[in-house]
Amino acid sequence: MRSKDGNPVITVVDRSGVHKLGILYCICSGALPHNQQLFTMGLLAATFKKTEMVFTFDVLDDFLLDNLECKTTAQLYYSKLQAVTNGMFPSDVLNCYKQLLRAAWQWCDIKTKHRSGLRFPQEVPSDDGSATIFCPACPQPGVNLPNDWETQYTKVELMRTFIMDGNFVADYMRSHTNESDIALSPGQAFMVRSEPFQAHLQRATEPPQACACHHYKAIEQANSSKLHLDVTGIGATACPHGFFVLNLVVDFQKGERSVI
Repeated sequence: MRSKDGNPVITVVDRSGVHKLGILYCICSGALPHNQQLFTMGLLAATFKKTEMVFTFDVLDDFLLDNLECKTTAQLYYSKLQAVTNGMFPSDVLNCYKQLLRAAWQWCDIKTKHRSGLRFPQEVPSDDGSATIFCPACPQPGVNLPNDWETQYTKVELMRTFIMDGNFVADYMRSHTNESDIALSPGQAFMVRSEPFQAHLQRATEPPQACACHHYKAIEQANSSKLHLDVTGIGATACPHGFFVLNLVVDFQKGERSVI
């Protein structure tokens, strides 16, 4: 679609609603690609090869905050934007629900990389867990300890304690489109990389769990089959200060299943 001036028209999703606006890209020598030009103006392109829709940074930040604090789903949030755009006939407003999901996912990844000091667009983290930080209070050589820490402190003073726990309610339904579910930063924060973790599960053995109590639900859950679930819970390791340990959060596949 083009405007009366012949400029391309794109859909702009903002907190104020969904709008159709004409846009004029810079065509000077050495100009940035269109998606990067939009990015410098505070707009995240929903597609990159042929941009027809963008989300403002403001609306993405607002959605993520609503999702975190008010538990607002993407569908309900976009329904609100439709009502803001056209209070009489919100259903007439273009449905960009799926694009909002993808853009918010990408925006989270971009902000994570920005906080960790990575440069756009070439630089990527080199080590697992390098896109975030560990607890600043736990003793770490080269981070918060002096160079002669080995002579200044005893092993007891620098002992680090970790707590392991799991949540067996945070399950995830088996998806029919797993091939399109691509990790943007696999293993670069708290979650472990999927490939080595699955390889470990294949090699490891599962010890049998016997219990004399016939009504012990945890054991029943561990032995139950949940074929409709990809993930049956989540396990994490944290320090006493409440910080998750980098690259030590994993998905459970069968309740309280444990392997060695």
